[in-house]
Amino acid sequence: MDREKRKSDTSIPENLEEMLNEVQQQALPGIKYLGWEPRFLRKPMFQAPELVIQNSSDGRTGILDADGSIRIQNIKMREHEQLKASEFGSTAATGSDPMPAGSAAHDKELASLRVDNEKLLAEIKESQFAEARLTEQIEQQRGELCESAEKLSSLYAQVQSDTVEMQLLQDRYATLQEQYADVVEVHKLEIE
Repeated sequence: MDREKRKSDTSIPENLEEMLNEVQQQALPGIKYLGWEPRFLRKPMFQAPELVIQNSSDGRTGILDADGSIRIQNIKMREHEQLKASEFGSTAATGSDPMPAGSAAHDKELASLRVDNEKLLAEIKESQFAEARLTEQIEQQRGELCESAEKLSSLYAQVQSDTVEMQLLQDRYATLQEQYADVVEVHKLEIE
């Protein structure tokens, strides 16, 4: 690597996840589980930053691509980065590496994680579709309930109006009965 390109390489910034896209952020825990460790962040001119990673068990280097995959690439490390890599290599030898050595096993595990991730994404999409369908049904039922409430309200108002009219008719009937009773009494008295 020439000196100018090396100037654009920086160690791991504190806000690393903010600099990665969503897929890379999701892939980061999985690749760490497989023994890949972030080494430094490249910042090529006019391009997205690239996260350079190294496998602690076999020393391979690569780049975490935008799609979350690892692009194996032979990258020369500076001295202080090689020291960090050798420190990680010694932890692998003590048994703290969660995965056994061997790139085939790592690649197989990574492929398995990707398949699981795809399944989860499909389940999430299916759940979102079902949720959208249920929301639509709820809105439709809410509309039907509002229409029913309006009809009930209209019927209640009609019953109230009919009740008032019925009361008026009963009052009028009672008044007519009283008048009729008075007329009948007068006629009875006349007849006697």
